[in-house]
Amino acid sequence: MAEDEDQHTGFVPWSKRNTSFEEKVKEDLAGTAQDRLANVVSEYSKKWVIIETARKHEGEFGVTKGDFDRSQSVNDLRRLQTGLLKHVDRDKALTYIEFLLNTSWSECDGHKDRVADLMKMDDKIRRVLREERIMMELKPERDQLPLVETEDHLGRETETLYDPDEFGSFQFEKLADQSFVEADQRLRGLTKGERWEDELAGYNEAWELYEDGTFTFHIAEKLYNSLEAVTQKICVELEDWGDEGDSFGDYIEQMRGNGLFEPNGAMQHEWQQILKGVQTGVGRTGGDRKRHGRIDQDYAILLLHQVASFLGFIIKRYESEYGISS
Repeated sequence: MAEDEDQHTGFVPWSKRNTSFEEKVKEDLAGTAQDRLANVVSEYSKKWVIIETARKHEGEFGVTKGDFDRSQSVNDLRRLQTGLLKHVDRDKALTYIEFLLNTSWSECDGHKDRVADLMKMDDKIRRVLREERIMMELKPERDQLPLVETEDHLGRETETLYDPDEFGSFQFEKLADQSFVEADQRLRGLTKGERWEDELAGYNEAWELYEDGTFTFHIAEKLYNSLEAVTQKICVELEDWGDEGDSFGDYIEQMRGNGLFEPNGAMQHEWQQILKGVQTGVGRTGGDRKRHGRIDQDYAILLLHQVASFLGFIIKRYESEYGISS
């Protein structure tokens, strides 16, 4: 048993539940993520791209084109670039990476080795954002690279190397706002310790799938498992409101009947919408495997956000209404 918990009740005191701890979900770049991005970008940056990026945007990042000159080796230039990206602020680091990506793709001229390196860089940038749970994505989407289907002057279908000047620039976009970060933090704070550990296994496994880039029905399935486990624990194990064979919908009605969904009037409509979204979105997506074999990243974030908010709400309501030692 975790040392923070009471031996008999699983009670975790306020001082432990509300101790500041590192955010798992982050709206912006954290130090580790920025360092990893700096290393990834420099690993695959060509000498001429580093120099060209510095030349085009001289002074914008606290360096001049003289700091990056052709007399330096590619390794020296990469070290300089890595140091720059690690020590400038978040916005400048992201802006520099956007400039470098657009320069690289615009002027790679279809060289196979350059394209291969750019695809490796692209894959690792996206992986860092997922693994560090940074609520940002890189556009265009990965499946649009490296070739784009187009038509030649005779109207025949052909494939063209992705060109930011023609098909849209590389840029970072936000996936979610601070409310998602807060929802995940709130849930982890409420469930610190072993009391809800087993029930939240599905939620944590859904995040592991997200980090791996596995945007499939399995994420929804794992989230649904946690929803069912938490509601069953409340209704069957902690209270005597229902039976193990009841469905998630049954447990929701049992909790509603026992007053857990009675927020103030202003919140009533909002939570009804969240309940509906969780029941239909997660339930149907997880159940209809053929139709939802793959879900997009935005929808995966929506489901994770809804479930974190909902679980945090019902656990807090239950422990407030019925006490931690029920």
